[in-house]
Amino acid sequence: MRKIISHLILFSLFIMSCTHTKTINPENSPRRPCLGNGTVLTSYGTMLRGVYWSLDEKGEVPDRESVREIKDFGMNALHVYAERHDSGVPAGSYVEQLDTIVQWCGEDGLYCVITIGCGNHNGMFDIDFARLFWNTYAPRYKDKPWVIYEIYNEPYTKWKPPYDKETLAMEQEMYHLIRKLAPDTMILLFSYAGLSDTRNIITDIKQLKVDWSNAAVAFHGYGSITSENMRKMKEAGLNSICTELPISSSFSDEQVNPGHIYMCEKNEISWLVFIQIKKGYLDSWRFKQEIDKRNLGWTPDFGKWPAGPSPYVPPLNLALGKRTIVSSVENYKGSDLLGTYATDGDDNTRWGSGFADNQYIIVDFEKSVHFDKVVIKWESQYAVKYDILISDDMDNWERISGKTHGTGGGNPVYNKERISVYATARYLKVFLKKRRMQYGFSMYELEVFDTTND
Repeated sequence: MRKIISHLILFSLFIMSCTHTKTINPENSPRRPCLGNGTVLTSYGTMLRGVYWSLDEKGEVPDRESVREIKDFGMNALHVYAERHDSGVPAGSYVEQLDTIVQWCGEDGLYCVITIGCGNHNGMFDIDFARLFWNTYAPRYKDKPWVIYEIYNEPYTKWKPPYDKETLAMEQEMYHLIRKLAPDTMILLFSYAGLSDTRNIITDIKQLKVDWSNAAVAFHGYGSITSENMRKMKEAGLNSICTELPISSSFSDEQVNPGHIYMCEKNEISWLVFIQIKKGYLDSWRFKQEIDKRNLGWTPDFGKWPAGPSPYVPPLNLALGKRTIVSSVENYKGSDLLGTYATDGDDNTRWGSGFADNQYIIVDFEKSVHFDKVVIKWESQYAVKYDILISDDMDNWERISGKTHGTGGGNPVYNKERISVYATARYLKVFLKKRRMQYGFSMYELEVFDTTND
């Protein structure tokens, strides 16, 4: 009986989508996007740059002015998390609201990227929800050339490639469903949490039967997003787009991460930044101020800001790839959580110590370097008490900072501590005195920056 009801709902929504009355496109709406230079481009051959809106939270549309002002900040796209599988609301429930957003984007000359959100259940998917969702929306906007379909937001529990058979089967099925219902619409697949080993992405691609002439790989900016990986994607002949660029910066207290934007701009990869367009957010979250402060720019499709490509180079992580020395290593499910994982630039790997207080990790910069900021990206097992020390010979150590009541950054989203220091040394040591819980200390990344010339 439950399956019969589900099929009846699916059929009714499909009929509704086919009898959609809004068939007239706004005069200023963009034409179909295209592929070029290894990324997704506008019909004018420029990069997509945008922000997002979570319709999937409560079914609320943004205020009209917030959509209009996207163009005032040098951008041309809106990423919409339309509905999500953990909301308790059936797919297709926000048709009228999404119609409004799509129409506004068309009127304002903006591209609109639509996807299924995951809410509090990232790393999984609901195939029945996806079928109902795309049967509803794929035909509904098939004749809206400014609309792009992204199959599913971060659907795989391990976040990065290669995906398992079940997730790849979902991607395959949804691709063919969308392509059947919307033959000309650009489709984005995978939505990896990070851009890691290109070989694993190619492994995933080989498992699918996809016409890549009107489709691209979507990835997010968490974990191992690097210029090298972007370059390797292009060298492999793959087109990609970053549909969720993180806003948290290791070396800045601002919410915008200019380093990530710079990386995408430098490698000419289209990007959608994870800033929601609630009224005033682009101002209050210091988007414009931070871009101006860093002299970061690009040539916008609309208006005169920002004033185009700049020489800005973000501070280098001096600890990246450097040798580490640790007091102990945890073996987790048969794998050692090595110290090198704290300096590998991948937020998905971590160093874990033995289950005891008074542990340490040392970074060898190979030569004496100056730095003024240390960033620790903790896993949940952070240190409540620790010292930061420096040395030139590994024998004589000088304490330069520390915490006695640490909170792991005190932010459940970013979970990182930024410590301002002013030092010059070859070695840096984080001496971890007291654990938060009975397990070992655990950190994803230990980063060190010199921002004095930034």
